[in-house]
Amino acid sequence: MKRLTIALIGSLSLVALALQGCEDSGYGADEQDAGADSAVGKGGSAGKGGSSGKGGSAGEAGSSGASGAAGTGGAAGAAGAAGTGGAAGASGAAGTGGAAGASGAAGTGGAAGAAGAAGTGGAAGAAGAAGTGGAAGAAGAAGTGGTGGSGGIQRVTANLVALYDFEENTGTVAHDTSGVQPPLDLSWTLPDATPPVHWVGGGLAFGGIAQVATAGPATKIIDACKASDEITIEAWLIPANVTQDGPARIVTLSGDTLLRNFTLGQIDSTFEVRLRSSDATLNGLPSTATNNNVVEANKLQHVVFTRSNVTDEVTIYVDGAIKTPNSAKTTGTFDNWDGAYKFGIGNEFGDARPWAGEVHLVAIYSRALTGDEVKQNRFAGVH
Repeated sequence: MKRLTIALIGSLSLVALALQGCEDSGYGADEQDAGADSAVGKGGSAGKGGSSGKGGSAGEAGSSGASGAAGTGGAAGAAGAAGTGGAAGASGAAGTGGAAGASGAAGTGGAAGAAGAAGTGGAAGAAGAAGTGGAAGAAGAAGTGGTGGSGGIQRVTANLVALYDFEENTGTVAHDTSGVQPPLDLSWTLPDATPPVHWVGGGLAFGGIAQVATAGPATKIIDACKASDEITIEAWLIPANVTQDGPARIVTLSGDTLLRNFTLGQIDSTFEVRLRSSDATLNGLPSTATNNNVVEANKLQHVVFTRSNVTDEVTIYVDGAIKTPNSAKTTGTFDNWDGAYKFGIGNEFGDARPWAGEVHLVAIYSRALTGDEVKQNRFAGVH
């Protein structure tokens, strides 16, 4: 019995040891499985780098390191390398007709598109094209301009016959800058004492018995206007006062105080134009005048007279506004114009009707400018 008891105890001990061995083996398997599930592992290889984002999009994130192989305390798998950033969006295309288009916005995950190249001209630049993978560049800003500037308002040139911009600022000649041949330059003689005509910034100032005039007949003006039976007389001027009469001659193509083809003059606070035609006198009467209180002393004014051969209407614009009655007309043709008359500014030939003030631009056209064209020249400015 004693032996049997000892044998049973021994068998139970062996069973217990066997069970304990099985538990130890199960714990090792769990540890192995845990190694497989973790980012650690035996020699876990690095995740591949994200490829470049197409067209500016962000590169995909690097994938996780593969599971570490089973093992006790396997070393951690190395971290997957970071995906590289998307390539920079390409430059926004140049905004046409404008200043530089703004930078294209950043592509998703990419660098900002480079600035659009500067557009040329004065019109607003169109939107910069989309950078590759980036958002569209903003619209180019408006080109530089302003009156008379590059891309700004330009003066009317169709049927221009003579133009004087008085930019010489020295000497005794004002050149015809119309480009229409032959040039019809103006000249004068200065006395030794204080001159009655002298240069001011971009113009001529008249203050006495003086006149600047062509050396001979103003043939190209006469011929062009006789052929069309139309005319535009334009002047930028500053009257010295509103007490001048005669009328005082501002611009004239005439022979003396009683004979003319045309004259733009001033009587007190009105501007007046005398224009010869087959239905008017040789002195250009009846004349066309503005309303009273149109002339403003010591102020720059834009004065334009037009005559149409279609409607016979004669109109005087001052600073872009019509200042004559709607019914004003001069009928007939210019066939009776005198081909021997000279063209002058500031006085009548014979020095009997001097005008006081400054003249900054004079232009003659062989057609009647429209109201819109008159405004265009006004907004183009003096120079």
